[in-house]
Amino acid sequence: MQGLPVDIWALGNIMFKMLTGKVPFKGTNPIQVYADINSRNIQWPREDQLREVMSDSAKDMIDKMLQLEPTKRLGHDMESIKELKNHEFFKGINFTEVSLPEYRGAFNLIEKIKKKLEQEIIVRNRIVKSTSIKVKTQDKLDAMDM
Repeated sequence: MQGLPVDIWALGNIMFKMLTGKVPFKGTNPIQVYADINSRNIQWPREDQLREVMSDSAKDMIDKMLQLEPTKRLGHDMESIKELKNHEFFKGINFTEVSLPEYRGAFNLIEKIKKKLEQEIIVRNRIVKSTSIKVKTQDKLDAMDM
């Protein structure tokens, strides 16, 4: 499988890792990881620790991006991308503005999302060492109408 739903799944996993320092599906071997994914056994931090590592809006968005059924993931198609861009987590990010050539398009958007994730971490007294998100092709972003 490939395409936008897979990219959204990957982004949800990356955001989870950036905010918690752990992977969302933890197993001692690949078969157990696969079983956790299929049963949607996401390893959320304990309820008393969750707010220390991510906001409610970040958890909600990640949860919607990690849906097992690709067509139910937030951002899985062009209509759902609009919902993703309007999600509370992205409040304050003007997707039209960051897509303009003078804002360096995708790179600027990624930097803004990275800063948003860093703010999530900093607000909760966590230190961000280094993060990077790579974009494979400009065509994918252009197709998402960003």
